[in-house]
Amino acid sequence: MMMVPHLRTAAAGAGAAAAAAARAICRRRGTAGLVSTARCMMTSPSAYQQQQQPQPRSLGFLTQEQANFHDTNGYLVIDGFFDQAACDDMRAACTDIVSSYDPQKEDLSTFSTVDQQGNAYFLESGDKIRYFFEEGAVDEQRNIVVDIDRAFNKIGHALHFLNPVFKKYTFDPRIKAIAHDLGLVEPAIPQSMYIFKQPGIGGEVVPHQDSTFLYTEPLSTTGFWIPLQVVHRSSANRSDRSRHAYTFHVIETKNTTYPEDNWLQTPAPFPRL
Repeated sequence: MMMVPHLRTAAAGAGAAAAAAARAICRRRGTAGLVSTARCMMTSPSAYQQQQQPQPRSLGFLTQEQANFHDTNGYLVIDGFFDQAACDDMRAACTDIVSSYDPQKEDLSTFSTVDQQGNAYFLESGDKIRYFFEEGAVDEQRNIVVDIDRAFNKIGHALHFLNPVFKKYTFDPRIKAIAHDLGLVEPAIPQSMYIFKQPGIGGEVVPHQDSTFLYTEPLSTTGFWIPLQVVHRSSANRSDRSRHAYTFHVIETKNTTYPEDNWLQTPAPFPRL
């Protein structure tokens, strides 16, 4: 598992530092290298941007060395956090979701970090499970030109509380302990995604910082990224292998403002971790 301010550029522009310090990190936003399955990565913008000094604290899961590393570098990789059975469980759950796709009920919406779209299908997905296609899976006439199981860029953004399998792993007590170890007092989860990085057509993920998409005052967004297959760098995937990953974000709710003009809004409060 990997924790970063949400796994995108490993904390405000920490991509280069992350790549140099840990080949394990791979992609998510701007990092490079490869990471095996069953890992977890976390990143937090406040730790990297504000150059916090490691602080001694009472820890529930992380070692003091891990906490210090995160405070200093803005990311942390935990090997073997989930076993292979858990990774297979999440992949199987996603297969079931893909098989449930009904074109009569869903919009044919593509997703790209290069040419971002703000259509209602995307903007209103915070409390739903919705399907977003790879640009290369759809032609100019809006026809799907690849097999449906290889057509999606991602599925999101409420897997963490609408799907029982993803809910089980997202709300793992160890995740909550890690969030508290990182300094979050009343953490909540605004969104989750299953990312496919499809073989041959998997789109590029351009460098970015998740705290600009899930902005809070003060900054608090932390990303948890779980590779379910051997992952791929952020450039377009032209290999013959998919690079599945499950990822979700955690934000602070105590003494923290989540602005009304953030793109992701839900009728009910975000579920507490």
